[in-house]
Amino acid sequence: MALAGEEEKIHENSFLARRILERMRGKGVRTSIVVLDACRNNPFERAGTRAVRSAGGLAPMSDDGAFVIYSASENQTALDYTSDDDKDPNSVFTRYFVKELETPGLSLV
Repeated sequence: MALAGEEEKIHENSFLARRILERMRGKGVRTSIVVLDACRNNPFERAGTRAVRSAGGLAPMSDDGAFVIYSASENQTALDYTSDDDKDPNSVFTRYFVKELETPGLSLV
């Protein structure tokens, strides 16, 4: 959970994935691979407030010529670890994704 007052810091250090895709397309990139390993839960949500609540998760995103790979399905959050004893610094998604990248001959699709 983020501390109150950190909203601006997170906003200043964030970027829109759509803008990245637009910049690549503007540079003539025909095919791109975008990997988003991020939880999309609201770290500023507070109990007892009237803030808009959502189910969390990643919003759907598609782009012609781009393979967009998410660490969580739509309306889900990513799994950071398997248990409280899990000491691996990488998320569960990253652990398995890296292993797949090392497998020769796989299709991107």
